[in-house]
Order: sequence, then structure tokens, then C-alpha cells
Amino acid sequence: MTTTSGATTVNNTFVNSTKKFDTAAISKLNGDENYRVWRMRMTSLFTSMKIMDIVNGSKSRPTTTGDTQDKWDTGNTDAFTSMLLTMTDSEVEKISSCTTASEIWGKLSIMYQSTSGESKQVLFQKFYGVMEDHFHSPVRTMCEIQNLAAQLGSMGTQIDDDAIVARVISSLMSERFRQFREAWRSVDSTKQTSALLLSRLKTWELEDEESNGSKKKTESSKAFSANQKGGNKPRKSKEEIAQLKKTTKCHNCQKVGHWSRECPDKKKNQNASNGQDSNANQSKQQHSSQQQTKAYMAGESNNEWVNDSGATSHCCGRLDWYTDYIKFTTPSKIEIANGTYMLAEGVGKIKLQALISGTWTEIELINVFYSPGSANLFSENLLLDRGF
Repeated sequence: MTTTSGATTVNNTFVNSTKKFDTAAISKLNGDENYRVWRMRMTSLFTSMKIMDIVNGSKSRPTTTGDTQDKWDTGNTDAFTSMLLTMTDSEVEKISSCTTASEIWGKLSIMYQSTSGESKQVLFQKFYGVMEDHFHSPVRTMCEIQNLAAQLGSMGTQIDDDAIVARVISSLMSERFRQFREAWRSVDSTKQTSALLLSRLKTWELEDEESNGSKKKTESSKAFSANQKGGNKPRKSKEEIAQLKKTTKCHNCQKVGHWSRECPDKKKNQNASNGQDSNANQSKQQHSSQQQTKAYMAGESNNEWVNDSGATSHCCGRLDWYTDYIKFTTPSKIEIANGTYMLAEGVGKIKLQALISGTWTEIELINVFYSPGSANLFSENLLLDRGF
């Protein structure tokens, strides 16, 4: 606690002899970026303290000693201290030569509230240059335009409500506001006020957020959960893996005793394919998928992924989810558990969010077969092959 001419400061709260004010609630002055808001708050503070006449210089320090001079000194000190506590260090440096509250108030006004033609020109450029974009909501854009108009008004250039409304509408020129602009033009011109426009924009913004939220929930694939190596689920021992191989088939040759990545036939095929061009490899891969790709579950296209213990490959019925896609020259047959087939028209990659060891992470599924209208199948066998 420090004491100065009958006033104290305690934990950023300014206290004078009769009143207490929490100056910590006032954002510190940081140049012209927040000068207008800071000045408004400080004006209200000094008015409530009944010392605004000392701050703006309309009441000079009495020449005769006595109670009136002491009262002025106390008010000046209160205002002086209040301003210093609500300014950043760099701003205090700029007014360090000032000795009274009115000198600080006047110097800040000259620096940040100049009425020169040059300052007006800059404000006019900002006023007519504000445009709505993805970084500014339409409501925030309108508030920014209104603030600039108020600053011009404080310099003696009044901008009427009609001009503000017209400026806001002209800032909403993107295609997504086309219907809004048409609806606004249908409003009676006598009712086209800034208050009504702000209300309409708030309603539009809430409906747009709700619409986008529903769209994302509908269009995005639902995530699945899996444990990575080294996660919460302990890894199987060599003996457990060897025992598991005795009861599961290789996805490549359909024989028991080994898994796909260890398959001798797969290694032979890889050696035989060396030197062939990419078109031959793609044809061979497509032929292989026709013979061996199986799916346990299929149905109508939806927005969920299904963990499928019978599928030998990932399958998806949503073409719009693919980030990379290759269409087959001839559709591939995928065998379903009931003995029928569905057709895969191509293969590609899909990105989605996965919950891995308690953390949502973006992953990429590769070699995902596209079958229009099918369920979205996540192959547990592929997960098993990769050691999960």
C-alpha cells in the first residue's frame, strides 16, 4: 500500500478519501488502438469523483492557500494517479514530462484525438474500407463501422444513420449475404435504421452458426477409437501372437499360420512385379481386390464408421469424403458375408479424426474402396495386421 496526498492504491484498486474504484477493470491505454474506449471510461470515473473540471483544465489551481487549494491538489493527485495506473509503461513514458492531470489529458488528446485533416482522412479511409470477411462477423463489422463514425463525429464530422446503414450493407458483398441484402431492400425505407439492421444481423449470425453446426455434424465422418502401440492397451507377447496366428487366416493367401505382411505368396508377387509399369501394377491390384476383398456388413450410405471384423479392406459409400481418389476402369467385386457382391468403383484416401490414447488426432485411411451406397466399414483385420 502506498499513500499519496490522501489517496491510496491497494491491489490495483484506486482509493481516495471518500470513494473506491477498481482500476484493474479498466483496460490499460495502449495507444490509439483503445484510446477512445479508455477515454470514455476515465471520463465517467472522473465525473463520478467530481474532479472532471480539474482534469480537463476548466478549473485551475487556486492561488490562495487554504482548503480550496488543498482540495484541488487532492483531486489533481487522484486523477494523476488514476491515469498512470491505467496506462502501459510505454504510454507513461510519453507523458512523463507532465506534472498535472490536465497536462496528461491534453497531451493524450493531441496525440490520439487530433482534429487535423490528415487524421480525418485516415479515419475516412478506414470507414469506407471495412469489409466483412471470415475473420470478422457481420455484427462485429457493423460495430467497427459505427465506432469509426463516432470517432469522425468527435472530430466535428457527423455521419448520419442512413449513411452508416448504407456503409454496412455495402460491406456485406459476398455471395452468402445475397439473400440478406435482397431481404433488407424489401424493408420500408423509413424503417431501415441502424438499430433494426443490427438486430437483423444478430439473427442472421445465430442462424448461420446453427446451420453450419448442423451441417458439420451431418457431413463429417464420426471418429473411431483405437489404441496405438505403447498406448493404454498392453502389447501381446510373442507366444500370444503365435497362438493367434494358428486360428486366423492370412488376408493374402487365406492360409493359417502367418499374417499378410509375412505371406510368402505376397513376397513372390512383389518380386515378380518388379520392373513392370504402374498400369500393370494397378491392373493386378484391381484383379486381386476382385478375388479377395471381403466385407461383412453393407447397407445404405450414412455418416458413421462401423468397426467390421470380417472386412479385409476399408470401404466407404461417400465419394465426397475422399481427399485422393482413383477410379477403376472396371468395377471390382467385393464379396459380402451372405454370398452376394457389391461393386467398388475406385479406391483412395480419407482423412478423419481418431481418438487415440485419449487424444483426438487427424489420421488418413489409405486404400479405401469406394462402393456407392455401402456402409462405411473400418477393417479391424487391417488394424490387427498392423499390430494394434
